[in-house]
Amino acid sequence: MSLLKTGVLKTPFCQTKKLARNLLETFPQGEMLVEAYRRDQRVRQLRCYLEVGDIYPAEREAILRDFGAVCMNTQLHGAGIFNLEFVAREIIARGVEGVFVECGTWRGGSLGLWARTFMRNGGDVARCPIFGFPRERVTITKGWFQDTLPLKTEAIGKIAVLRLDGDFSESTKFCLEKLYDQVVSGDTVIIDDYGVFPGCQRAVDEFIAARSCRCGSSTSMSPCTFSSSPEGPRINSKLN
Repeated sequence: MSLLKTGVLKTPFCQTKKLARNLLETFPQGEMLVEAYRRDQRVRQLRCYLEVGDIYPAEREAILRDFGAVCMNTQLHGAGIFNLEFVAREIIARGVEGVFVECGTWRGGSLGLWARTFMRNGGDVARCPIFGFPRERVTITKGWFQDTLPLKTEAIGKIAVLRLDGDFSESTKFCLEKLYDQVVSGDTVIIDDYGVFPGCQRAVDEFIAARSCRCGSSTSMSPCTFSSSPEGPRINSKLN
């Protein structure tokens, strides 16, 4: 109400930014209030996505709670969140053993969301340990893919879900070539930037063609999920 009374919504954008800065400087809790507002907006957007698609109605509130806990640390939106929920349920239903590996991350929010989703759906961390949750299972490696992956592939072992967020052609191609053969047959590779960056999409398309992978859905707006062979891992796309 106070923002409306001060006329913020009728103020030019540049002046609105200045006013917002002044408000943050005036009120010690300003940054906390802004973050709470942004968190609430992101959760509302996801609620709308789930309700419009009638997605997992019985689990909707639990999904929203999990997303609310990590949403300030991820840029995932509706379809990408649904993608992780779907894959987690499938992995658990099939009793797959293997790790969740993510190559490329911003603040770790997608990994945190996967962990919460996996455990909420009854996932057994002993059978499918998650690189990121619980804390003692965290393995974070900083550096370029070409410098770090060759040192880690053996330690990683079997992969239940491989999620790539490398943005570009060479980084995506390198991760696929290094890790794809460790993905358990019939399991999932998620390409975050498929349909967003042309180089990434080209690298994935060429890899799929060369390896006869089984593809999931993909669109011009999203990343992808696929498999190693007709019976192998599935590469799927996730919409942003």
